[in-house]
Amino acid sequence: MNKQLLALSLVAAPGLMAQEAPESSNTHEQTGYCNTCCVPKPKKCIDTEAYTPAFYDLQCDCGFFFDVEFLYWYAQETDLSYALKLQSTPRTDQVVNPELVFAPQKYQSINTKWDPGFRIGVGWNSECDGWDYYLNWTYYRNKSSNSTSVPDTYNSNGDIGLAAEGEEFLLNPWINQSFHGINSASDLLTFDKVSAKWRMSFNQVDLELGRKYWLSRCFNLRPFAGLRGAWTRTNFTTKSFRDFTDEVSTTDIDFKDKFKSRDWGVGFLGGIQPTWYFCDNFALYSNMDVALLWGDFEVKKSESYVCVVDQSGTVTIDPNYSNTSTNKFSQMHALLDVAIGLRWEEYWCCDQYRSNLDLGWEHHIWLDHNHRNKSNDYYTNSDPSTAVSGFRQYDEATGNLGMGGLVIRLRFDW
Repeated sequence: MNKQLLALSLVAAPGLMAQEAPESSNTHEQTGYCNTCCVPKPKKCIDTEAYTPAFYDLQCDCGFFFDVEFLYWYAQETDLSYALKLQSTPRTDQVVNPELVFAPQKYQSINTKWDPGFRIGVGWNSECDGWDYYLNWTYYRNKSSNSTSVPDTYNSNGDIGLAAEGEEFLLNPWINQSFHGINSASDLLTFDKVSAKWRMSFNQVDLELGRKYWLSRCFNLRPFAGLRGAWTRTNFTTKSFRDFTDEVSTTDIDFKDKFKSRDWGVGFLGGIQPTWYFCDNFALYSNMDVALLWGDFEVKKSESYVCVVDQSGTVTIDPNYSNTSTNKFSQMHALLDVAIGLRWEEYWCCDQYRSNLDLGWEHHIWLDHNHRNKSNDYYTNSDPSTAVSGFRQYDEATGNLGMGGLVIRLRFDW
């Protein structure tokens, strides 16, 4: 019996060995690869437990969206005071006939005003893992003004060195002191009234690429990056008036200084937009992004200084003087945007459409935005009959542009 089993195993062994033996033909040739190529390895599996699902959850895998926003913002530039109130004060180290000094009392700045604007955008939710494309345009205009005055009590010839104790004067830091040409030992020109106006228009276009995804049941995040183009135009005008009146002469001085500025820039944008749902239809959203733009800046200053000839026929200031100066340069601009608000969200028609209504607050800062030059030197000889004046140096006043306020947004996805 054992001999028979052994015989059967010997007979069957060659057949088994033939079945297990590899085929003699070249595997590369059968699969179409050349002899110099390697057989491709299978891709590794993605860990789906760590994968963040896309936010887009309508019935279709992709679709358009549209939003329109109403803006009610303020706007303001820093370092834009238009007048300084001075007061004649006796020196404390002198008891007999003390010398008067002119001490600064209060800086006058333009009032902040609120104006409406708008933002519109259109986008596409792709079927590629929830990535979206978003193009939007922001337009906003703002204008504001202010004025200040002091009693006209000091002497008629304009020499504040003869002022009485306690009298007030207004100094305009934007006038060109080197051209006023008053034949007086005083090297400071002051006014009874100074007014200022400021006007700005702002345009911004953003093109974003982002992905909104869930990090938990109630929290999602949208990081994004893209391109930004922005341009602004600002007008800043000051008017200064002074009235010298006595029994024999009348002289009115009217100075006008106007700055026209424009700048534009193009660059990169990046930021994040987190959203927290605290119930089915309501969420708290926020936004923070930064942008770096490279562009050109140009500012023109127009000066127009006019006076009325007094009764004796003496002209103390050229009645037809005017001048225009220009400053052009290129630089890198930095912009910072932050926002926070409350969102109401609803789905319609068996999740075919989605609508959002947002009520929020935004702040936007354009760093190093305004550039305006101030002349700050005027000199005279000790002899008023041979007084001379000249332009010897200047300071550049720089500051930031800030905007922000209420935002009401309506968005529709389909």
